[in-house]
Amino acid sequence: MMKVVINQSNYIPWKGYFDLIANADLFVFLDNVQYTKNDWRNRNKIITDKGLEWLTIPINNSITENINDKYFINDKWKVKHYKTILQHYRHAPFSEEYKFLLDYLYINNNHNNLSLYNIDSIKFISQKILGLKTDFFVFESDKKYDDPNDRLMDILLSVNATTYLTGPAAKNYLNEKIFEQNNIDIHYYEYGPYKKYLQKHPDFIDHVSILDTIFTCGPNTLDYIT
Repeated sequence: MMKVVINQSNYIPWKGYFDLIANADLFVFLDNVQYTKNDWRNRNKIITDKGLEWLTIPINNSITENINDKYFINDKWKVKHYKTILQHYRHAPFSEEYKFLLDYLYINNNHNNLSLYNIDSIKFISQKILGLKTDFFVFESDKKYDDPNDRLMDILLSVNATTYLTGPAAKNYLNEKIFEQNNIDIHYYEYGPYKKYLQKHPDFIDHVSILDTIFTCGPNTLDYIT
């Protein structure tokens, strides 16, 4: 059995993103598709003393480009995000122990391309922080597709997938018939419910960057995201 996830890269994603990775044999990054504005590709949320705060990477403005064609306007945002996260998580139980993660994300990760930066960051968190053994693959074909389902099927067949693991929102657009024709099962993955931990926010919030879980739960993070 080969369980495969196909997804776009996101900026310091929420725990559910890594939950999918943890449950897959292979995670395929599909970034040669159109960039969507005000989405998770270049922004995410953290919890601060005053509530939720967006961290957004400034990128070139054209929305006609693919995700993997997006570049940072400058690197000033790295200093800002680094300081902001350090400030708001300075009292978290594992902030010092996992400061090396922030150093990697904002000092050592030198990519100026959004896709490459996100992919590198996601792989680092998956492998070095969570200890996941999932394999990663970047789909780079320039082939044009009229139907996105055909693209998905080409990817899945090329990696010998037996199961396509995807979020529940995919029910709105997947052509299940072509999956049946190619003997590939679809598993609509239901996120959570996840174990709660002590947050600054009075009402527990799942949909924030996984950094919140890492700095609070440390080596036990995986127990709170799967």
